[in-house]
Amino acid sequence: MAEILFTGDIKLGPFVLNEEPTFRINSQFSALADGTTNKFFQAAGGVVRDITQGKASGSGQYKQLGIQLWEKTDPITVNLNITLYKKTDAFKDVVTPAMALMKLPLARTASGAGALGGLLPPGPSLLTAFSGGATAPGTPPKSGSDGNGTAGSNIYLRIGKANLGRVIVKGVEPTWSKQTDKSGHFIWCKLSVEVATVFSATQEDIEGMFK
Repeated sequence: MAEILFTGDIKLGPFVLNEEPTFRINSQFSALADGTTNKFFQAAGGVVRDITQGKASGSGQYKQLGIQLWEKTDPITVNLNITLYKKTDAFKDVVTPAMALMKLPLARTASGAGALGGLLPPGPSLLTAFSGGATAPGTPPKSGSDGNGTAGSNIYLRIGKANLGRVIVKGVEPTWSKQTDKSGHFIWCKLSVEVATVFSATQEDIEGMFK
């Protein structure tokens, strides 16, 4: 079974992937013209069509105007399905890693000396997003990052041999077991984790994904 590993300014996993991941890779296109025609020209076009007995449309519309032109390419996105099971300790094996994943798409309240209680957004800041290379697992967070997925944290994702590079966690949906242990902790948790790359996808990203 493929393993999922989050590294960088945090380290989570490895988790076992229990369903096949589908990578969504797409670009958005739109037509050269929006296809709208002024009602006056529509009426005039009808006259032209009648006069020419259908040899000229008079509509001002041509199929070439519907040519699809590239607007943008989206980041690569993937939904990961992870199940955590109790091995020896439900809180350690299930609750703790589930909470760590659940925190990744959330903001964090600023604290400490001089903090005004504002929210630190999840994901990298502009500075850390454009600052370059990966942080090795276990390395202390860089300046400006709190190591909890917020305040400029860089998070990297590997699924099996597929390296998606820097990512953001957009959403986490946990489903908890009905059963609990003697302490009341859930004995398993299924999590659907929505992940996207920080930047728009390129052909170079695909070429380097499995190196």
